[in-house]
Amino acid sequence: MPPSLEILASAQPDPEFLEACALPRHKNAPPLPANVDIPTLRATSNKHKNEARDALGGPPPNLTERDIEIPVRDGSRILAYVYSPSDAGPGDDLPIFLFFHGGGFCLGTRHDDMESNRILALKAGIIIVCLDYRLAPEHPFPQAIHDGVDALHWIAQNPTQVHPSASPSAGLIIGGTSAGANIANGVVYLNRDLGSPAKITGQFLGVGPLLPPPFVPEKYKDDYVSHEQNKDVTIPPEELARAFVGQIQTRRSQYLLSIHRDTQEYLRRTSKFVGLMV
Repeated sequence: MPPSLEILASAQPDPEFLEACALPRHKNAPPLPANVDIPTLRATSNKHKNEARDALGGPPPNLTERDIEIPVRDGSRILAYVYSPSDAGPGDDLPIFLFFHGGGFCLGTRHDDMESNRILALKAGIIIVCLDYRLAPEHPFPQAIHDGVDALHWIAQNPTQVHPSASPSAGLIIGGTSAGANIANGVVYLNRDLGSPAKITGQFLGVGPLLPPPFVPEKYKDDYVSHEQNKDVTIPPEELARAFVGQIQTRRSQYLLSIHRDTQEYLRRTSKFVGLMV
């Protein structure tokens, strides 16, 4: 059965997106190699990103940026990069956004997405904490989720060590892009399952691979067309995407695909809450 017209219509790019894609910096971006090992790709990726950050320059005068260290369960400490409005001080009670960068669980640093995070911190008036979670293959999945949960709990318990105006009661948001969206979603589920007192008030899941092809339910496969349609233009290339998935050993953790893990149980509990018989 062909995909529904509604599904096909949803794939039409927004004009603003097409305009952004036409910018020289995007048209001239070098393609990602598909046949290199992870360490080589990581070094290449970091080099290009460092050059882009150098071109971006330092923070604007109304924004403060700094590194902090966060203790995690194995006794080590991981870095996080904090963005905060410069005029924020004690008593301002600004929301906290714990952000996870993308990179196929294998690439990236706390400095990724710097330009967009600067804009977001200033326009939304929030504290952004970009976590340097540990990467596969050196630290196999779900290490990234464990780092994320540990960071979440530490931030919730020690907000003023993040920033004097950081306030979980004003908002504690978790999010990320690409693989970072998967990590963020897994952190939310694990935090819930642990019965943690850290109260998450919102999520941002940007272009996360929340439903890889092998896990698409049979009844939805006819509508799952984007993966095939974009096989020659996807970022990263298909071969590289497989390499990323191979590094994380997908089936080892229920929290990688946590968005699909307990839908029936959630619906059962929700239905009982609203007074329905189930």
